[in-house]
Amino acid sequence: MILGLEELDYNKLRSLFTLYQRNPLFHCYLVYDIVYKRDSIDLVALYEGPKVLGYALLWTGYDVTAIHLWGRWEKLLDLLELRRPVGTLYAHLYNWDKSSPELVKEFLEEHGYKVVEESIYLDMVLREEWFQPFFLGSVTRLRPVHATLFTRAQRAQGRRISEEEAKALLEEQRCYGVIENGRIVSMACRYLMLPEIGCIGGVYTEPLYRGRGYARAVTSAISRDIVQSGAIAMLHVEAGNVPAIRVYRRLGYQVAGRKLWLIAKPG
Repeated sequence: MILGLEELDYNKLRSLFTLYQRNPLFHCYLVYDIVYKRDSIDLVALYEGPKVLGYALLWTGYDVTAIHLWGRWEKLLDLLELRRPVGTLYAHLYNWDKSSPELVKEFLEEHGYKVVEESIYLDMVLREEWFQPFFLGSVTRLRPVHATLFTRAQRAQGRRISEEEAKALLEEQRCYGVIENGRIVSMACRYLMLPEIGCIGGVYTEPLYRGRGYARAVTSAISRDIVQSGAIAMLHVEAGNVPAIRVYRRLGYQVAGRKLWLIAKPG
């Protein structure tokens, strides 16, 4: 049985939440989006009785789209309502075989996207007892008052958002940055928070400011907030990005899993 989000009754939803309880690292995006981002998602799930066999989850943000594909997702992909191409799209394949990338690429091309990267990304996690904090006095909590600087920093990474959108993001998310010469030169954000897990993303340092410990410091600051709450911190890093992996390992992060990511752009 294939059901869309609006067709899920209490028992079907409870089955999805049970997936999360069994493996929060895998299914945190599923639960967070259902609870907090319902108006921004499309969800199609495959059931056999009360058991969930697979799901395809689509989230649309300001200029970013994400697709999460778990279990037996192949028949579900075409049922997603993918909107007009805007910004970057990230397709996360939790399980895949040789034919999986081509299936996703065909779907994306039909909707106006072209895949520009296909890579294995590592899920790295941090528990409080593993944490090796790193402090720099120049790290600042970013707030809505920093919206102009935040917008410029996002554009430097290829993401175009307005100042109003930046203010909303900084109200909703927790971010830390290093500000020098009137701009944010390094930052990291917590964009998902549940009692069991918090997810970190947007870790970036301008090329001229790398090698100074800034990435380690801002990641440490946001990691501290998450693990001190009793949750696990998680971030994702491309498997070949050795410098970033080294930074995260020095903070205490360990590899907990891997996924295939397809990154696509409009056109």
